[in-house]
Amino acid sequence: MKKYAYIYTFLVAILLFTGCSNEDNDQNPELDSDYYFRFKENSTLVDYPYSQYSQQATYIYKEGYGHELIVVSRKQSNSTSINSWSLAMGTWDECQTQYDYTESTPVSILGALILQYWDENGTWYYSSRNYGKATIRIQEITESYISGSFSGTLLDIDVSGAIPIVRDSVLISDGEFKVPTP
Repeated sequence: MKKYAYIYTFLVAILLFTGCSNEDNDQNPELDSDYYFRFKENSTLVDYPYSQYSQQATYIYKEGYGHELIVVSRKQSNSTSINSWSLAMGTWDECQTQYDYTESTPVSILGALILQYWDENGTWYYSSRNYGKATIRIQEITESYISGSFSGTLLDIDVSGAIPIVRDSVLISDGEFKVPTP
């Protein structure tokens, strides 16, 4: 039962990060160049510019459940289902830097490395233990930011029937981020 409570808490955290926005979109020009979130989608470069409400990362430890890391980025601060990303992972031990985490990496009770991407049309692509293939490498975890890289094949899957059907896939390469922590 604790496993389900933890997974529920984790999903609520993702929704809170991706669901909150502020209408004031005040940007600090000095910080714009310090933080970034960019990747190639099927070989085309995509860059999400930094603003105060568009990017956030967190790294926490929960006794008995392990460590979890969540990175959220949006191209526009008022949109959660178009041009949005969520990278999430959990480990029993502290996250290691310069280490490739994949779906087969031993993880905490969270049970998965999850990458979620909503493209400019709102199509939801993802990779988790059972679907797609992805890698996250954490470069640095500090009090003010988390940086790293990511890549993988993410899938658009129809799960409305008894058997999941892959509708489409997207190749993500050269992904890199430096996102502020609250």
